Amino acid sequence: MLNLLRLEYKKFRKNSVVSMLCFFFFLFTPAGMIVILGLQDVELPPPLPSAEMYYRFTLVWDAVGYIGSWTVFFFLGIAIIYSVTAEVRYKTLRQSMINGMPRTEFYLSKFYLVLSFSIIATLYYALISLVIGAFSTDQYDLAYMFENEWAIPRFFIMCMATLSFALFIAFWVRMSGLAIFLYYVYVISIEPSLRGLSSYFLDIGDWSKYFPMNIIEDLMPMPLYKLAGYLEMQREKADILIDYPIAMGLSTIFIFIFLGLAWLSFRKRDL
Repeated sequence: MLNLLRLEYKKFRKNSVVSMLCFFFFLFTPAGMIVILGLQDVELPPPLPSAEMYYRFTLVWDAVGYIGSWTVFFFLGIAIIYSVTAEVRYKTLRQSMINGMPRTEFYLSKFYLVLSFSIIATLYYALISLVIGAFSTDQYDLAYMFENEWAIPRFFIMCMATLSFALFIAFWVRMSGLAIFLYYVYVISIEPSLRGLSSYFLDIGDWSKYFPMNIIEDLMPMPLYKLAGYLEMQREKADILIDYPIAMGLSTIFIFIFLGLAWLSFRKRDL
């Protein structure tokens, strides 16, 4: 595993695209909290809390996690896609196979990249949340700091699921521009449209929320969706969020599905 990760590091350590995408992730994850800070002077209607509450335990875990889910999607997901499609474009994939590298090892090297990105992103998320919460909360103890409904494991599973989906798109499409376009468009447009159409024409009601990327998004939802008062206002319309244990279980299943589809696509395709 370590040898394959070292190989990936040597390939992309001087690559400006991957370096910039990783830098943007590390920059915009904490910087996104500035947007919430800018709402401090805005008087929010009840039952919404004041903006400063999102900096305190325990809401800070949800606020940073929600921002982090988008930075993982926009930056780390593209880095994973680029790590595969660049090797196809510059024919280093073919050269690796000619030099005797088995397909299994090449695939595992990309899987380990997904795993390492997820671990690093999760540790960074935990660090940012703890630092912001510690500086913004007046009184707290260790138990209260980590009273977050398994936020750290949820964030890790969210990272793995999002990046596994990016890996599947990369191995399936192989062309950088098209893969990135499909990755963005599916999450932002195609799946929400399919959810709306299936709910309207097939009358499946709440089942429309069990589409894969919506399940993954519900691991780190917008913080205000968790608030009891807000949810109470919504219950007549629909139960808009999937329970965390269910979302974690289903997201884990989709991780294996995405990774399996990525392997099948890579194994059967010509180099």
